[in-house]
Amino acid sequence: MISPRISWLFRRMSRRAKPERSFYLSLQDKLEEAGYFPRTHRTMWSYRWKTICASLSIFLSLTAGTGVYAYASDEVLPDHPLYGLRAVMEGAEVQLAYSSDKQTDIQLKHARRRMREVRLMSLREKSWPPGQRNRFIQSLAHVSVSSTLPTHEILQVEKQELAEIFEQEHEAQTREERVELKRQLREQVEAIDQDLQSLEKHRVRVKKHPRKSETNTETFEDEDEVR
Repeated sequence: MISPRISWLFRRMSRRAKPERSFYLSLQDKLEEAGYFPRTHRTMWSYRWKTICASLSIFLSLTAGTGVYAYASDEVLPDHPLYGLRAVMEGAEVQLAYSSDKQTDIQLKHARRRMREVRLMSLREKSWPPGQRNRFIQSLAHVSVSSTLPTHEILQVEKQELAEIFEQEHEAQTREERVELKRQLREQVEAIDQDLQSLEKHRVRVKKHPRKSETNTETFEDEDEVR
């Protein structure tokens, strides 16, 4: 017999797996543009049938124990065998976003996840596998938030400094050097994570009050000056 908690979790995941109508429209257009099927006159029934099948596939993928674990667990770090699956699922999440604005929100979430991964790798003194060391830096490059915001420029500088610390840590010869560089790494990651969090908050304010975006930008500038 399935426990009540597990049943509740499945019902909750089922609700999350139901896309909004705007997602249906975007998915249909993308599939037609990619040539998976010709453009046809849409009826509500045929349209719902196709999107229900797509939603069911996504739901089954997300509810599979391995996929959920790979996507959400703090144990799945760059040195974990399932880390590649996490990368695939994150890539699919970005591709399925129904608008460029939603894509930016997802990329910000992924960038903050990279910061958490780096912090945990450092705290647990884990070694980085070849090729994974710069993955989280590259993920920041895809965050295309308004370049007029001061924090966007700060992020560019912080990313460069972080890359330099990584390189120095890789070349460190003594334990003392590595310990000091790990401390600097955690501080730099914390600073970037705070800036990403500020960008998220700013985007939420702009969405709620689009006509006040200029005022929000000024407030954002004041926050950077204080920091």
